[in-house]
Amino acid sequence: MSPKEEPPTIPGVATTVLSPGTRAMGELHSVDDLVLSGIFEGKLRVEKTLRILPEARIDGDVVAESILVLGRMQGTLHAQNRIEIRAGAIVGGEVIAPQIVVHEGVILNAKVHMTGPVPRAVPVPMAVPVTMGPPRTYLLPTLLRSYGEIPREEMEEAERATESFMRSMGFELETRAERADRSGALRPIFRSREPVPYMRLRESMQLMEHALRAATASDPLDPPVQGTGAAGAREVASALGRMRRAALVVGSVALTHLDENPGASHLAVRRRTLPEAAPTDSPDPASLLVSLQKLQRELLDGLS
Repeated sequence: MSPKEEPPTIPGVATTVLSPGTRAMGELHSVDDLVLSGIFEGKLRVEKTLRILPEARIDGDVVAESILVLGRMQGTLHAQNRIEIRAGAIVGGEVIAPQIVVHEGVILNAKVHMTGPVPRAVPVPMAVPVTMGPPRTYLLPTLLRSYGEIPREEMEEAERATESFMRSMGFELETRAERADRSGALRPIFRSREPVPYMRLRESMQLMEHALRAATASDPLDPPVQGTGAAGAREVASALGRMRRAALVVGSVALTHLDENPGASHLAVRRRTLPEAAPTDSPDPASLLVSLQKLQRELLDGLS
């Protein structure tokens, strides 16, 4: 785009500009509501409501009448009326609006500026509705595995740290693994503390990944990240870091420590996307449990 050209304009209808897996860069202008679920880098101007879905990643400057954030945003968020940041969202940079609502379970590392009440002549929209499937109680299989012989107390410490981390993320122990099997693995199962829509479960996996990545950061000058699950994630990282070769897979999130020297700081975090589902659908918990157990086996097979 040359300097004299105007950014592309989206016509006056509610539009999904980026679907999951799509990436775009540049400048974009929408004259009506806009929904993003892909990756966008650049400048974005929306004359009405912008919704940033859980799968979305935005890096740049955003201006809109109202903004709802459920995904990742790095840059400047500027709303004329209201910004709402819901559980599972990760926001860094600067947040500017007359009204700012931040829900529990948000990772917020940004400067926040509340510019005062909206003039009476401008209606303030209520929370932007997001269609989600029916809430269900989901089961998350967990696999804690050591490669080679380790003291029993090290495995027990890692198991306790995992339970503590899962409680902080809203999950309770459903089935306890009494002892390691022949492969040196413990296989407890956790359940969501309350029934949740499937979209919320996907957000929880994203939040777990972020907490574990923050906990494994090796720069001593960075202050500890605070937020949902942060303390529990640090306990898990510390416990695995004391084991020579070990892996923890919670749902679709894997934390591995494969250094030969106990106490080494190199831990790696990976996350696989949960099975896709329509926004209005919540998959059967039993079927999802089987899918996650298969995914975990694939992850560990890649480490063996």
